[in-house]
Amino acid sequence: MSFAATVRARLGGLVPADDPRLDWLPDRPDAAEAHLRLDGSCDLVVGYAGTRFPELDVFVERCAADAAERGHADHRAAWDRWLAATGTDVLDAGAQLGADRGRLQVYLRGHYDPAAVARAFAAVGCDASPTLVGNALALFGVQTAEMIGLELDDERVGAAIYLAIPSRGGAHAAALAEAIGFLLSALRPPGRARERWREIAADLLATAREEHVYVSFDPTPALGWVKIDVGERPLALAGVIARRLGLEADAMIAAATARELTQLSHIGLRFAGESPALSIYGSLR
Repeated sequence: MSFAATVRARLGGLVPADDPRLDWLPDRPDAAEAHLRLDGSCDLVVGYAGTRFPELDVFVERCAADAAERGHADHRAAWDRWLAATGTDVLDAGAQLGADRGRLQVYLRGHYDPAAVARAFAAVGCDASPTLVGNALALFGVQTAEMIGLELDDERVGAAIYLAIPSRGGAHAAALAEAIGFLLSALRPPGRARERWREIAADLLATAREEHVYVSFDPTPALGWVKIDVGERPLALAGVIARRLGLEADAMIAAATARELTQLSHIGLRFAGESPALSIYGSLR
């Protein structure tokens, strides 16, 4: 069975069966996850080894051409400029297909210092601040951003960077929680982000083993959002976090349970509006 057929069978009712992007994806991805949101909608996240990047490049070009044919912005030139600035010698790469056809994010995994981040996004008209990126790296004690992402939505291009921060639970997790709180107070995404983060940080970061916590954010002057992703967690924890934040998660949890996505590959918490956005990821492998 092809990967597209597997997705349609496993996630039927969550992802549009008529989305042609499923058929354009390179088959047999090296990683695949369902990204479920609070309202029960679902994005698809796929990853490929770096040696398979040319296949992903073809996929992105086809998606961009399709958007242009549907009367939306043509991002093919921006995509080519971004790759020229970043290079394509990557550890791995992937894409997140939005539940609606108008959203697509592509990410590259490698080692990106502040100058490389600024150069990459300047190529597509996004003014990423190397000072901001450098300060964030210093705050978390990491040398480079592990991933950079390009959002190629129907009408806009957006930027994202991802920092991979080792966490060992206990006192180390408490220090990490404080550092994330400081970042939220500095970037000030909409809503009472730092206050809400403190309500759930200890539970979300608690782990009995070493893992990487991913802190991602918009590195442009818009400073539109900050997101924190932790590793494997039980589905029940997502319910606990949602209740503590006053979020309605029944649709998301029901969708995950119905598709046997109960041991999550990670949980994400995004601060971008007046209310935090909780989401969960389940492996399709």
